[in-house]
Amino acid sequence: IAQKYLLLYVLCPLPIFQFAIDAHLDGFGLPLLIFSLFFYLDNKKILSMILLGFSLSIKPIGLLLIPIFFLNERNIVDRIRMVLIPLIAFFAQFIFYIFSTNPFEALFIFTKNWYFNGFVFKLLNAVFSNNQTSRLICGILLALSLIPVYLSKRELIEKIYFAVLFLMIFSPVVHPWYITWIAVLLPFAQKRSGIYFVAASSLTAITIFNYQLSGIWKDYWFVLIIEYVPLLFLLFLELTKTTFINKLLPSTKE
Repeated sequence: IAQKYLLLYVLCPLPIFQFAIDAHLDGFGLPLLIFSLFFYLDNKKILSMILLGFSLSIKPIGLLLIPIFFLNERNIVDRIRMVLIPLIAFFAQFIFYIFSTNPFEALFIFTKNWYFNGFVFKLLNAVFSNNQTSRLICGILLALSLIPVYLSKRELIEKIYFAVLFLMIFSPVVHPWYITWIAVLLPFAQKRSGIYFVAASSLTAITIFNYQLSGIWKDYWFVLIIEYVPLLFLLFLELTKTTFINKLLPSTKE
């Protein structure tokens, strides 16, 4: 990639606030993901998959990428490696804890009950008023969205970008530091949808300010609408390769 596109990440305030100030562990996961992509493209695929497995211990986002690497290989042996190596690298980190405790207990509780800044989940929950039903539907919608991405003839980086973005769209929990997994891909993908998303996510700070002032933690519909509606519009144009947007905005690529 052209070095100037690195500015899409370097000048992004989201990683600065979330890692340098709040010290979220995602800051350790992002280099593992990026180096995994680097080594994969450099044909050092075993090392690539090991690093991808290590990144899973920070956030399980890499699970969405395994099918992409699997389908990108032609040899059945190589395809099996793309699945087994990252999973082995992941579980090897917890092998000393499995027999004495459940290292995933907190994760299960978190994914079952917590929600924040999830636009689609919020819409569904407003209709069904059932946390688990809304989560199940979000999971189904995510799976249905990922299938055409996996089977498309898009470039590898584009598939990875859209897979991670769909996860954010259908996830019940989208903290601002989660969106840095989109930000770190922008120098490679250079998508307007991602640029807008990492910028608009700063509006979620309104929830934090209100919580500090009143002790009430809640989503605000106007924040979700501003954050997600333009994102979905830009995403639609990118997925359909509509030329309409190119008449309105200059290209991000030379």
